[in-house]
Amino acid sequence: MICRLDRLFALLALGLTLCAVAPAAAQRARRAPPASPSVTQARARFAEGVAHVEARRFADAEVSFRAALALRDAPTIRYNLASVLFEQGRYPESNAEIDVVLADRAAPAEVRTHASDLRHQLLAQAGFARVTLVGITEASVAIDGFRLTDPSGEVALSPGTHTAVATRDSLEFGRDSLELRTGQHATFTLGAPVPEPVEPTPDAALVADEGSRPLVEEWWFWTAIGGGVVLSAVLIGVAASSGGVEEPIPGNFQPGVVRW
Repeated sequence: MICRLDRLFALLALGLTLCAVAPAAAQRARRAPPASPSVTQARARFAEGVAHVEARRFADAEVSFRAALALRDAPTIRYNLASVLFEQGRYPESNAEIDVVLADRAAPAEVRTHASDLRHQLLAQAGFARVTLVGITEASVAIDGFRLTDPSGEVALSPGTHTAVATRDSLEFGRDSLELRTGQHATFTLGAPVPEPVEPTPDAALVADEGSRPLVEEWWFWTAIGGGVVLSAVLIGVAASSGGVEEPIPGNFQPGVVRW
């Protein structure tokens, strides 16, 4: 809690530095040309973001800081955006903004220090996950909707449940979810394993039952056909002259064969 308050006060101090003007600076500003409309609007949206942070409305602060950043790409704005993304548990997005701040050699030393401190706090609280692709070598991977620039590396994620999705040619290839704890290392597996080959089975139409020979190899099949008989599913009795039906007549023929 103390670390969060310290970062909040630092954020507000940066906001005041950007938005407030010292008396001496104000006198110089009277002689200097007025700020462009975009800079003025950026300062206004940044001030809105700072107010949202004070009220702990981090999602609203994100909207304001993104609007300010679109008007003026400044390290101070980008650091504050990284901070509110961290507060929302969106560690990969926060880390991406921190990367930009630390890579900017023109960024003020104070802002770079705050960005470095934020990264240390993020890594101290994070769980870590890798992505394994199965059945495909290349795909676009997103975690919780944020597309990774390098899916081969380990990603720092906030404690909780996360979902990774792999797509290629705009089609979803794989999806996996896992729950992470602080300090835990886990793996998303995206894709389906290749199915085992299926052994071909004999043609069922030529086999009477399992383990028997095909019908065409049975001696009685050809004998029955040659003797002018018809195959049937059961023995059928022969009608007597009285019109009644007698019991099946025993004889030297196989079941399923009826004499005419």
